[in-house]
Parts: sequence; structure tokens; C-alpha cells
Amino acid sequence: MAHPGGRPTIYCEEIVDKVCDAISSHAMGYGEIYKRYDDLPCEATIQRWIGKHAEFRERYLKAKAVQAHILLDKTIDIANDDDEDTLIKINRAKLKIDTYKFNAVRLNPKDYGDKLEKSVNAEGLSLLANVIDKL
Repeated sequence: MAHPGGRPTIYCEEIVDKVCDAISSHAMGYGEIYKRYDDLPCEATIQRWIGKHAEFRERYLKAKAVQAHILLDKTIDIANDDDEDTLIKINRAKLKIDTYKFNAVRLNPKDYGDKLEKSVNAEGLSLLANVIDKL
């Protein structure tokens, strides 16, 4: 459904809902999503809204976090595909899986990023001080 006069550029809740729903239900970048829907704003408008509207930025980031789950689901589908394994298909599948995993970590580091504990408690500082004193 084409928007009268072109793509929408005016910020409104209805368009925000459509954008976030589309992002959170596809495993593709917004540029590809945009091509599939005539009634979504262009990428430049989305970037403007991210910078201008804090509530949109929050919803957009949540939609991207959901999209990370879709990307990881796709890696399972690709890995389980037993269809004629040729070297080219295997390499292409590996590239897709690596790309989906990379993007899932970037889109949702809380769930998929490396878990590194970076806190130091008083006991750890005391132990470190004792080691330094002995040097």
C-alpha cells in the first residue's frame, strides 16, 4: 500500500508500530525490509527519528534485540540443512551462520555477548595488595 505523496516522514505512533513490528519479525536489515513495505519510511527518516525521539530509539533497540533471536534461529536452520552438501554450500552456510551470529551479538549483547565479570571486590583487592607487597 503506497503512502499518498510518497514515503511517510512525519513521526506518529502508527508508523513507529509498523517499523518496529517489521524489524522484530524479519532477519534482514532495514534496507531490505523497506523495499518490501511501501508504507514504511526510508532509512534516513529512521536514523533521524533515532536521534530525535528517545521513545522511538528505545522501541527500535528492543525490536533489534528481538531480531537477534530470529538471526540465531536462522543459524540453527542453516546448520540443520542436510540438502546436498557440496564444499560451496558448506562454505556459504558457514559464512551465513557466522554473519548471523556476529549480528546477533551486536544487536543483543546482553543475551548473546561474551559474559565477562569485570567487578573486583574488597577481598580481591586485599589479595592483590598482598601479592604486590611480596614483590
